[in-house]
Order: sequence, then C-alpha cells, then structure tokens
Amino acid sequence: MPVRAVCGSDSIASGCFKVKCVVVVIVLALVISVVFSPGVGTGYVFDDITSVLPLQQLSQHPEQFWAYVFSDVSGSLGRPVSVATFALEKILLKSSSDVSQYISISIHVLNAGLVFVLTRLLFCEVGLNKPAILAFLVAIIWAVSPQKVSAVLYIVQRMALLATTLTLLALIFYAYARVSAKQAHKVLLTICTTVCLMLAPFAKENGALAVPLIAALELFVFSRGLRGVRAGRLAAQGVLLFGFVLFLAWAFRVYLSEADYYATRAFDYEERLLFSAVSLVDYARQFFLPETSRMGLIHDDFDLALRSMQIGMSLVAVSLMVALLVSLVATGKGGVVGFSLAFYFIAHSLETSFLPLEVYFEHRNYLPSVGLAVLCVFFIAGGISRGFKLNVPFALPSLFLFSVVTAFSTFSYAHEWSSYRNLVSHHLQGHPRSSRANSDFALVVAGSGDLERAAVHIDRAIEYSRISKSSKPMGDADRVILKVAAACLSNRRLDQALLDISKLSLDNAILSGGVNLLTRMFRDSACTNGKWSLISDWLFRLVESTLQNGGALRWYVLKDLAAFERERGNFSRSYVYASMASEKRPVDGTLAVLKLEAAVRAGDHRAIFNELKTMKKLREDGYLRPVEVLYYERHASLLDSGG
Repeated sequence: MPVRAVCGSDSIASGCFKVKCVVVVIVLALVISVVFSPGVGTGYVFDDITSVLPLQQLSQHPEQFWAYVFSDVSGSLGRPVSVATFALEKILLKSSSDVSQYISISIHVLNAGLVFVLTRLLFCEVGLNKPAILAFLVAIIWAVSPQKVSAVLYIVQRMALLATTLTLLALIFYAYARVSAKQAHKVLLTICTTVCLMLAPFAKENGALAVPLIAALELFVFSRGLRGVRAGRLAAQGVLLFGFVLFLAWAFRVYLSEADYYATRAFDYEERLLFSAVSLVDYARQFFLPETSRMGLIHDDFDLALRSMQIGMSLVAVSLMVALLVSLVATGKGGVVGFSLAFYFIAHSLETSFLPLEVYFEHRNYLPSVGLAVLCVFFIAGGISRGFKLNVPFALPSLFLFSVVTAFSTFSYAHEWSSYRNLVSHHLQGHPRSSRANSDFALVVAGSGDLERAAVHIDRAIEYSRISKSSKPMGDADRVILKVAAACLSNRRLDQALLDISKLSLDNAILSGGVNLLTRMFRDSACTNGKWSLISDWLFRLVESTLQNGGALRWYVLKDLAAFERERGNFSRSYVYASMASEKRPVDGTLAVLKLEAAVRAGDHRAIFNELKTMKKLREDGYLRPVEVLYYERHASLLDSGG
C-alpha cells in the first residue's frame, strides 16, 4: 500500500482529522480527569516546598516576577519556562496547591493528545490500518499508567510535564514539515520546531533530548518510506552518532572526576551504572505490570531490594538492547520497533545513566514510556495482525481491556495522594526499610501526639540511612534534630530531646536537611511551647565541639544553620555560620546575601563594605541569581560612596 494513500500530506490537516482529534482529546480529558482527580489534595510536599511554595509571595510582589523566574536552582539551566508558569499562576490565580495539581492534570491531558497526534502520523507513515484507533490506544495506555501519578500529582514535576510538551511538539512539527507538500508550510513548521527545541531544555534539562529523538524519527520512519532520501538518513545517523560519542565522552569525564561528582553520594560510579540498568528494566516492568504498592516519591531503599541475579540479568538485558539499537542505527533498519527502542533509551539517557542523581524516580519514565506504549500497540495490533490475520479481531479488544485495567489501577492508587498523611503511610507500607519513609512517618505520628512511636521510626530511619546506598546517610545529630522536630509536633518540651554532645559521634554529625526542617517549623510557629534558644545554643555547641575535635561540617549544613539563625533573628550567629560556609563554598550567592544582611542588621559598616565588594565580584562572574542581584542593588550605593 502506498504510504501517501494512507497518510498523505493532503489529509494531515483535513476536517476529518480535526474532528477525530477533538473527539480524542475530549475522551482523554474525561478519562484522565476521572482517574487522577481523586489524588488532588496532597498539598506541597518535598521539593514543592523549596521550588514552588516560595513563589506565593509574588501575589503581593508581582514586580519580582522575572527575578524569581531566573533564580531557580533545581537544574543547571534554571528551568525558567516551568518556573514562569508557577509564577504566573501565583500572580494571576493566587492559587492553592489543589489548583496547581489540576493544572498539572490539564497539561497531562494536552500531552496525551500530542501523543495521539504523533503516533497517528507514525502509524500512517508505516502503513498500518486504522492508524487513528491505534494512536488513541497508545495515548490512553500511556496516559493512564499508574507510573504517571507521581509525575502528574507531584506539583514540582510540572517541569517534566512541560519538557515533554515541548519535546512532543518539536517531534510533531518536524513530522508535519516532513510530510507537508507546500514549501511555505515547511518553512513555518521548521521555525516552530526550532522554537520548541530551544525552549524544551529550559523547562527541564532533558528537553535537550528532543534533538536526538527527531533524528531517530527521521532515521527509522521517514527515511525508510517514500519520502526517504539518503541525505536525511545520513544526517540522522550523524546526529545520533555524535550524541552517542558525546554521551561516552561525558561519561568518561565523570568517571575521571568521580570523587567530585559523587562526594555527597553513598554509591560510586560503577554502582550507579548497575543501579541504572536495573532501573531501566524496572521502569518498563512497572509500566506493563504495575505494582502500585511500591510506587510513590520515595525509593531510597532501592538497592536493599536488589539481588545479584537481578542486577546481572538486568545488565545483560540492557546491554543486549543497546547493542541491538546501535546495530539498527548503523543499518538504518528497524522501523517502528527501532524508533520505540531509541525513544526509550534516548529519553532516559540523562537521568538514568552515569550522573550522580538519585537512583530511581518514576517521573523519569514519563516521556520515555511513550516508546513503550508505541511498542506495545505496534506488536499486538501491528506485528501480530500482519503475521497472523486471525488475531486481528483479538488485538483491539485486548489493548482496550489492558487500558481499562491500568486505568482502574491508577484510579485506586491516586486515592493514596488525597492527603499528605495517606501518602506517607502508603510510602511506609511499600518501603518499610526506607529511611525517608520512616522519618516522614515519624513526624506524622508525632503530630498526632504519639512521640514514643515517632522515636521508634526515627531510630529506624537513622539505621536504614546507614545501610542503604540509595539513601542519604544521617549522623548522630540528625537523630537528635528529628526527635526535636517530633517533640515540637507532639507539643512536648524540645530540650528533652537534646542529648549530651559528648555522647555523639562528631564526624559528620549532621548530613541531612534536618536544620532546614527546624527553620520551616520555626517560621510556621509549629511549636507553641518551644524554647528555640536552647536548640540554637545546642547546635552552636555542636559546631564548636566538632571543630575542636577535628570533625567534618559540610558547607550546606553550615548554610542551613545560617538560615536558621537568620530566621530567628540572631544575625551574629547567622554571619558566623555563613562565613564558615563561604570558606568552603565561596561562589554561593545565598551565603553572600546572608552575610550582607547580618552586617546590615549589625550596622557594621566595614563588614557591609567588604560583603558588597564580594557580591560585586560574584555578580561580575555570573554567580548571583537575579533575586540576589536585587538584594545587592538595594545596598550598592553604600559601596559607591565608599561605605
């Protein structure tokens, strides 16, 4: 069958297709809303608190919009596209966390529609019958997978959703440009593709992978059909080869600088590669055979559940699949199968590889699972029906049944997100050996007044943090800080949780973000009977004893201590901690702001002058974020006048 007869350029923008697309989007919107809406109500959790919650003050200070948009530190590129949507939401809607979750659900609906458009064109191009029906099945299977819950309902992961939106748009615009018969349309669509390619990395860094994904689309789909040309195939192979070489070079660089890259991790470079192989296999398994009991945001016990046989089999499976993919790229063969495999591995290549990121997060499979959904539908409705025509009537009902079952599973699992308490309980049930699950659950039960039960889970959290390589290790002082927080939430005396410092191991006594937790609790007035001065004095003695005994204090812990004292209004201690942290991290703009603010509050003109000079140099070198630049400019006149 000629390709153009099935999916010619004249039919792409036809009225029939527009009607189908509208109907599909309406159905997707209804199904996705019903499936995911039970999970609305989680509130701001984990990284939401540091990346999204601070933007609420923009409702009173909209003039600081651009400063906040370009000040996020979630990724190396700042992710301004995603942050801008959060900022506009706070300014225009003054929204709550529930509204943010509904917005994410809406973006997920949009992405599902884009998956439909892309895969319909893909199936048309390879000559499959009923391309619209098959594309709808791809979109619905992809959209209602239980894995999507953590990406859609975890508010900060709008960054992943928007990066996916721009990546899919880039692929669609490129595909339309490829099949368009009019030169003017080709030019316009090429411009749209370029704009999406430029914006995608600024939603989230893995948006940069849209370029090799387009190359894979060209190589495996368009260069094989009637529209295929040798130049396009060679160009696509060149892009993929260059990307692969760049990937290997970057991997080798990280390997040579392992001590720096993995300084804050309990696992090393080789272990990260092994964990990545298992993760790639498990992401695929969880997509096709979801086990919702262990889904969620917490996976810091990932390595505790692994067995040597499982690691070995995963490593062999991934190695074979990568070898197959490389051979398909080299020969230019593979079609839909090659494109699906390439999509999965390319989309995972940044976050599930050699980089020292957390080992496992379900939202990382949000975009890559498009390849899995395409592969599933193509094999059942495409591959089987071509080889065994008697199975054609069986293919579509089986795919529909699979989508219904997964939708029901997702609907049930989404209820666990309806409140923070439910989510924390779900995490602990699925990950009883997780340090983070135990510490979070401890604080939840402490809020109910059960301090003794909270103490048990805190002790478990410390124990598991020291045996799991996927977890962030915690020191002896972290145990004390968590028990102080638990005492606060259970309305008990805070000083009773404090231990004699001589009984603590002072080598890396604080390794977690526990001090930051205390800062938020003080800011929120969580402790009505709290004697925070006692906590402050205890922490100060801990720092003194650590230094006197040659123990280690990490710069980010000192930074958290400085922020804690700043919140309390003790600017002299804030200055001391920030100065100590600056010796270890001299280019951190937040530390410079903390020191300048402390100097201003103390009226120390010499210190003010010195800190302004430091900030001026940091600004010239590009180390200050826009918000920090604003603070510097408010006081820069003192520097110009010589103090």
